[in-house]
Amino acid sequence: MRRALSEWNLQGQVALATGEVLGPLSVREVPSTVFIDARGHLVAAASGPRSRGFLAKRVRELLDSSR
Repeated sequence: MRRALSEWNLQGQVALATGEVLGPLSVREVPSTVFIDARGHLVAAASGPRSRGFLAKRVRELLDSSR
């Protein structure tokens, strides 16, 4: 994901978390991706492995919806 952010010219944080952190985010599978906005609100999540194409599309959708 760090590489994807760089290639898409986006700023963001990539983090690894343990089970006690993931529980409140409703994450049930590993790996999972959560999308958190600038205010710290969870705006989307994707459980399980996802393709680069899926992540790119989802990031674009979330950015478009935030404008």
